[in-house]
Amino acid sequence: MTGSFGQTVTLGLKSLLLQKMRSILAALGIFIGTTTVIWLGAMGK
Repeated sequence: MTGSFGQTVTLGLKSLLLQKMRSILAALGIFIGTTTVIWLGAMGK
């Protein structure tokens, strides 16, 4: 099972490196979404 996990991680990293723009946009979306939730929580108090 550990070998399978290692293969999955390796495949994921290769995929991220091959699709740099998609990876950057996904990271940016996560950052903006998290920031928005924190900001809305702060405004609610």
